[in-house]
Amino acid sequence: MVGLRWRPGIGDPTLVGWLTVAAYVIAASIAAWSFATARRAELRFSVSEPGEARDQRSMKHLWLLITVTMVLLGLNKQLDLQTLLIQTVRERAYEHGWYNDRRRYQVDFILIISAAAVFFGIGLSLRLRRVLRRVIVAVAGLGMLVVFVLIRASSFHYVDRALSLGGRFRVNALIELSGIGLIIGAALQWQVAEQRLLANRMSSTMPNSEFSVPSSTNV
Repeated sequence: MVGLRWRPGIGDPTLVGWLTVAAYVIAASIAAWSFATARRAELRFSVSEPGEARDQRSMKHLWLLITVTMVLLGLNKQLDLQTLLIQTVRERAYEHGWYNDRRRYQVDFILIISAAAVFFGIGLSLRLRRVLRRVIVAVAGLGMLVVFVLIRASSFHYVDRALSLGGRFRVNALIELSGIGLIIGAALQWQVAEQRLLANRMSSTMPNSEFSVPSSTNV
C-alpha cells in the first residue's frame, strides 16, 4: 500500500466513534435475535399456517440482511475501509488524468447511489409486500443508514464540510446514530408485536376444556 495514508488500525478512537461501534453491536445483536424469533415462528407455523410461515421466512431473511449489514458497518467504522477505497480511487484519478474533473464524477456517484437505493428499496418492498407494514420502520432505517454511509464515502468536499459541523457530536455522527437507533427501535417494536401475535395464535388453537363435548358412552 505504498503511497496510501490508510493503515490497518483503529480508524476513529474517539468517544463518539466507540459509541457508534457499540450501537452497531447492539443493533446487530437485536437483529440476530429477531432473525432467531422469525426462524422459530416459521418452524412453528410450517404445518398449521403455511401462509404465516412464508411471511416469517420473508422477515427472517430481512433480519439476517440487517444483522450482516450492521456487523459490516460496525467493522468498517473502526477499520475505516472507505478511506482506503477513496485513496485508491484518488490515485487512479491522478494516474489517468481525470482528478481535476473529480467533482463531476462524485456527483455522478451520488446520483447512481441514490438511484440504486430507490430501486433496491422498491425491490425489497415488493419482496416483503405481504409483511411490509410489520417491518417498514426497519426497512426505512436500513435504507437511510446505508445510503448515508455510501454518500459519506464519496468524499464530496462540501458534503464533508456539512457533515463535520457540530463539534464532538458532528452532523454525520448524529445521522449515523439516528439510523442505528431507528433499526434498534424497529427491532424491539417488532419483537413485542410478533410475541403478541404468536401468543394470540397459540391461544386460539389451544382446546378449551370448559366447552369440550364429552364422548358418548354405550348404555
